[in-house]
Amino acid sequence: MNSEVIALHEVGKLILEARIDDIKAKYPLKLHDKIDILSEKDPSSNNKYLEWLAKQTLRATLQELRANNGGNYLNPEGDDLTNDYYARNWANWAINENEKRVLFDNIDYFHNYIRKFEKRDINQYNTWQNFNEEVEKAKLKLSRKEIKQSGVIKIFEDDDFLLLTPLTHQAACRYGSNTKWCVSMRGYSGYFENYFTQGPIFFLMDKRMIPPTRSMQTEDYYKLAMHYRPRWEKAGRWGPTHDYLSDNKDAGKIANKLTKEEFVGGADKDKAKIDFWTTSDRQVQKSVAQKYMGGPGRGQKIRGQEFMGKFEDVMERYTKKILSDFYDNINVDENQIIKLNDLKSELKLKNNYLNDYLVYSKNQLDKMMTNVERYKDNVSNQRETLPPATSPEDFDLETTNWIDSIKTSIEERRTSFRGKVKSMEEEIDGIKEEISKIQKEVELQFQFYDIEKSIQQKH
Repeated sequence: MNSEVIALHEVGKLILEARIDDIKAKYPLKLHDKIDILSEKDPSSNNKYLEWLAKQTLRATLQELRANNGGNYLNPEGDDLTNDYYARNWANWAINENEKRVLFDNIDYFHNYIRKFEKRDINQYNTWQNFNEEVEKAKLKLSRKEIKQSGVIKIFEDDDFLLLTPLTHQAACRYGSNTKWCVSMRGYSGYFENYFTQGPIFFLMDKRMIPPTRSMQTEDYYKLAMHYRPRWEKAGRWGPTHDYLSDNKDAGKIANKLTKEEFVGGADKDKAKIDFWTTSDRQVQKSVAQKYMGGPGRGQKIRGQEFMGKFEDVMERYTKKILSDFYDNINVDENQIIKLNDLKSELKLKNNYLNDYLVYSKNQLDKMMTNVERYKDNVSNQRETLPPATSPEDFDLETTNWIDSIKTSIEERRTSFRGKVKSMEEEIDGIKEEISKIQKEVELQFQFYDIEKSIQQKH
């Protein structure tokens, strides 16, 4: 970096610091640390959203405090709160943690996809609620750039609906915003990963944004989550039962038992199970989801059935494609399978031998301890009938020495047993580790989402 570039860089830093300092000067000292946090969340390179963010998330500026309280609660310099009540209240955020996370993500979205917005100056939005509403509308216009960058796939779109599936937890949070879906819980990806290993979840975005009516049988509108779970019939004791995916290993196990046609057929509409959730995370029946899709007015049922048919078709095709691709890529080395089974047999034998040896060791030690107790009883009886030539002290000393020697022998035996047990346990651990390694190679990772991008993301 040459001297001119360094100079420009330093000037840029000074300008940014001056902007932050100017904004801080408008707020009490107790809020300055929060302005630093807002600066970190500003996605621009020059903190151009910082003042707006501060206005939306902090309780009041010094000027507003003076106007509202006649200066009674400010010190002479006007830079801090001196009244405990106001210090406690005004030094906190004006919005809760979840609202902040949504707002920060929406600011990032606004910055990266600003061409989708009619109002491109952040200061044109009077409240964060209005801003969030505009962001939600913008998300309905899914661009190619967005699909490429956001970890989301557009499955279906017409004039009324947009159907998409998120491939990452971050995408689930972004496009599942303003809902109570657990898969869209910010800061924790566990629910997302658990659901998406069982089958893809689709977010249905209602571009009509029709306020709900009694006939729609739902208290909310705009979004619907649909969990499409493939299932395979198998014979059970009392009749046919079903296999569902429950973790990444299940797909390989199920696929190895079926032909490709049977495996992919698990995603057929008449076999798959679809669960529906409204934005309040209320699970509803298919008939209710159809009424929601049909909207209010005459013909609701027919419209709903037509929409549902379309969505079921595309969800089925998408899920079948994933299952088909997975089946085509299964390439199990038969030698590895043979080695894996041999190792499992060896592990079983080692475990059985170890358990038998532990029982044998315990019995041996118990027997030795029993002999010591028996000897003590015999000694006690003998001491009462000692020959005249033997002193009790000599007898006790000899007895003590003998018992000590037996105890030493027992400890040596116990140490020897422990050493052998530890050695056997290490062998067993080695076999388990080798089995685990081969299983990871044999059992291909299968998921409906991008696992690399979805682990414990914070938003």
